[in-house]
Amino acid sequence: MQPSDEDASVRHLRALGYKDPFEVAARTKSAREQLEADLQRALTSYQQGSCDEAVAALVKVVEADREWIAPQQILAEIYYRAGRFADAQRHLTWLTEHGIESPRLALIEGAIAIENRALDSAADALEYAAFVDATLPGVNTLLGDVYRRRGQLEAAEATLGAALAQNAADAQALDCLAAIRLQQRQYSEAAHFALESLLHDMQLSRAHYHLGVALLHLGRTAEAITALETSSRINPLSAAPYFWLCRIAHESQTERGLAITYREKAGEILRTRRALRLSRNPTM
Repeated sequence: MQPSDEDASVRHLRALGYKDPFEVAARTKSAREQLEADLQRALTSYQQGSCDEAVAALVKVVEADREWIAPQQILAEIYYRAGRFADAQRHLTWLTEHGIESPRLALIEGAIAIENRALDSAADALEYAAFVDATLPGVNTLLGDVYRRRGQLEAAEATLGAALAQNAADAQALDCLAAIRLQQRQYSEAAHFALESLLHDMQLSRAHYHLGVALLHLGRTAEAITALETSSRINPLSAAPYFWLCRIAHESQTERGLAITYREKAGEILRTRRALRLSRNPTM
């Protein structure tokens, strides 16, 4: 049987590189459905605690479709929660360059800026997030902490008050108030806020630290040492408790030798932290 003119023309078009739009659409739909399924499996893995498996799957999804926004957002969130801030920032930058903005993404950007001690950038991001969604969990706490670090204590207290109005059990907001009271040399109130914070989160290292400093200024040295040692155990990368423990030991008539040990420990921690920062962000 001789091929029809139509069959010949179709073969000719295919030879020229023509692609049937219906076939292309069908293949595109199938590929998209597969990527959607891969994305859902990655999310399930993450929810089940398999973070590395989820990240590996999401990276493959991104490689398969570099213009898909959803996996970029999810990776930014996962990396942020895992403390992989350079990786999180890379995806945040991609999202910004593609015109994607949201209060949650701004909060993550602000939190990373705090870690990098870029307080002005942190304030810009967090002020935007709070303006767009004042009820976003954590945004007022982070912003209040930025204001505190910049010495804007009145703005910090007002913002932290908004955080506590939203969640009275916000341990980090209470701890920030303890830090403010220390800056104001109101040591009894500092101890009060630190204890309030610890009622809601006993694993908050900074609250133990602020409690220890407050108690030391109140003349309760033994309790201060306990709080500072607890802070250092919870967060082994915090050098601040050791500086105060060094000061206490140095002022003691019997423990001056211990002051050298504490000072050396603080120096070791600072070197370790420096190395970690460089490994996470080699451009620093």
